[in-house]
Parts: sequence; C-alpha cells; structure tokens
Amino acid sequence: MDTALAGGFWEAALIWGVVAAALLWLLARTVRRPALERVRWAVPVAAALFWGIFATVLVYGMWASYYEYFYSTRLRLIIPLYAPLLYAVVGTFLWWAARRLPGNPAVTFCLLGGLESLAEHLIAIYALDILERVPLLQGSDPLAVLAFAFPEYVVYWGIVLALAAILARFWTYLQSRRGEENVNAAKEK
Repeated sequence: MDTALAGGFWEAALIWGVVAAALLWLLARTVRRPALERVRWAVPVAAALFWGIFATVLVYGMWASYYEYFYSTRLRLIIPLYAPLLYAVVGTFLWWAARRLPGNPAVTFCLLGGLESLAEHLIAIYALDILERVPLLQGSDPLAVLAFAFPEYVVYWGIVLALAAILARFWTYLQSRRGEENVNAAKEK
C-alpha cells in the first residue's frame, strides 16, 4: 500500500477541517434557533435531495474502484432509492436533536452530522472491512479515515442545512405570492 494515501487522509482532514470551521462560523452567524424551527419540513427534503444525488453520483462514479469490493451488484441499483429515505430520517433526527441541545443549533446540527459519519465509517471499516477489501484503501490508517470523515460530513450536513434554509425561504416566497394573487383576485370581484 502506498502510504501517501494514508498521509492524504490526514492532509484532506486538515483541508476539510478548515472548510468545516469556516462553514460553522458562517452558519453560527446566520442561522439562529427560530430560523432552524422554521425549516422543520425542509431538512428531510434537503437531506433526501443532497444525499440522494450525492450517493448516486458516488456509487455510479466509483463503482469499479470502490463500492464493488463490498456491495453486491443488486445494491448498486437500490442505493439511489434508499439513500434519500435513509438520510431524510437521519436529517430529521439531527434537526430534532440540535434543537434540544444547548448552543447554536445550526452548529450542533452539523457537528452531530460529523458524529454520524464516524458511525458510518466505523461500520465500513470494521463490518465491511473496506481497508482490507478495497485495493485503493489497503493499509490505510483507520484513525486517518475517521479524522477525514468527521469534517467532511460536517460540511455535507452544513450544505444540507443551507439547502433547507433556501427551500424554506422559497416556500415562504411562493406562499406570499399566492396570498397576493388571492388578495388581487378578491379586489377584482
């Protein structure tokens, strides 16, 4: 195994950590508790959209170099269907927990998403044995993989939260436009 890949995980963890810190800083300043309350329905929708598209791109783009070593061919067809549902549920739980824990809920939401990545990657490392089965990862340091995964998922869940906020604002805009149309229609009568 080329030890540069393991070193690459540490370098990538540092880069993703900087990006995650910047995103957390931005979200902490822009998304407050009342705003997080308003995006209730938008979080699972945003999670399903983001993770559904992301999982599909990853599975089909990296099948031969990664996923085929531990997933059956049948799962290749199923992942794009179940990933949106799974992550909609995960996103809903993260949203629920973030609102109940102390601190800025947007930051908490993203940090909980980082913790979720540790669970996912621990399963991949120890139950699916990816560090032995996938040639690209053979000999990689599990700690380096986890160090990379945490900030990576903080960023992903931050994107989900930002997408949820955009969806909620767009929905509010549509509702206000609909209200204006109803008022105008009533005036014309």
